[in-house]
Amino acid sequence: MTSSRRVGFLMSQNLGHIVHFERLRRELGNHPDIIPEWMLIPPYANDVWQRLPLIRKNLTLLSGLRARSQLAEKHWRFDALYCHTQEAAILIGRYMRRTPTILSLDGTPINMDSIGRAYQHSVKPAAIERAKHWLTKRSFHRAAHFVAFSRWVKDSLVDDYGISGAKVTVNSPGVDLNLWKVGTTDQTSSRAARSPHVLFVGNDLERKGGNLLINCAISQGHDWLVDVVTSKPVLGAEGRSNIRVHLGLRADSPALISVYRNANIFALPTSGDALALVILEAMAMQLPVIATAVGGISELVVHGETGLLIPPNSPAALTEAIRELGSDPQRRLQMGNAARRRAESYFDGARTYRELVSVIREVADIGFRS
Repeated sequence: MTSSRRVGFLMSQNLGHIVHFERLRRELGNHPDIIPEWMLIPPYANDVWQRLPLIRKNLTLLSGLRARSQLAEKHWRFDALYCHTQEAAILIGRYMRRTPTILSLDGTPINMDSIGRAYQHSVKPAAIERAKHWLTKRSFHRAAHFVAFSRWVKDSLVDDYGISGAKVTVNSPGVDLNLWKVGTTDQTSSRAARSPHVLFVGNDLERKGGNLLINCAISQGHDWLVDVVTSKPVLGAEGRSNIRVHLGLRADSPALISVYRNANIFALPTSGDALALVILEAMAMQLPVIATAVGGISELVVHGETGLLIPPNSPAALTEAIRELGSDPQRRLQMGNAARRRAESYFDGARTYRELVSVIREVADIGFRS
């Protein structure tokens, strides 16, 4: 088929999902046969739903209501819908019945419950939890296809929700390897130094382990240099010459890439994450990665080969891992090179986003023909 497909994109605007949205939007600029209609789903908004007492703190229901409202405002038929994440689909059953729908997710609700403590996730009253599970399962079984960010997600879809594995494509978002790279002529002196120059990137300092890293760095005096990329001022970092805070660096920006280039270790000691895109960026920049084996992160970092996996909430394990790599430039180099090769093999954004668009096109063709 060469005719245009009209696709509605319901896109979560929460945390790292914004980066996925921006990268997918850029990729779709290369595919004129797909006409996108972007419908952004914010976690918080000054709307009627945010003011309802039983709804305003439930992100799943807020997303579903906002998605349904946006679809109701549209006056032209879609050949397909793409919902990222699945919360947007929970209340749009009548649209899913007439339009082939792709659900894109970095974690199922059961996945997220397994790491919910890190997100300060609280269990709602039993009636609300049962209703949410029923709505989620119903929307899952109405979906035409799924795009899972990791095997961790696919396994949950199959084992916990009874979804056929044939309906699930595992597609990690990937990173632009032509943009995220370290040239042979601009390797910095820190790459060869026998001391740690650690980079952390994340807005939620508590959950992602930024505060843990800062406290460990403080305990080491001036033996470590730590760069923290985040969105708000960092308590405890003021006046410390070995802790540098970078605020407001945009995704994929030259300023952000420069900070990666100057480090020699990347650390994300997160207590809860589904899949951290910043780890892919670090791998592309030939940095050994210290991270925790939570969510789908162990599918990114190969322990002992591209970095080190440590237990969550363990300052002793984090300190030891940084000391171990900080004192061994040759091992850092080997791990960093292996990380880049792994990124090239499995997480090349030019390929992963092109493959994602192919899935969207195939599902849209079902609606186009109907």
